[in-house]
Amino acid sequence: VTAERMPALRAEIDAVLHWAGTVFGPNAESGDDGEWDYEVHDAVRPDPQSRTTVTFTLSGSPAFCDAFRDKFELSG
Repeated sequence: VTAERMPALRAEIDAVLHWAGTVFGPNAESGDDGEWDYEVHDAVRPDPQSRTTVTFTLSGSPAFCDAFRDKFELSG
């Protein structure tokens, strides 16, 4: 993603995480054996003209995945 697109991408990720926490409670990483978990990694480059690779991994129980697909209108 380009530097100018990064704030919008972060907002999209934050919206997903907010939804997940609101509907399904804390993620599994918090120690509560939650129904979902995530990781976000980015490779920041010092040159503002280059792109940054962002990897957003989201996993969850079957109920979480079904609700996610419904909420964000995904097929599969």
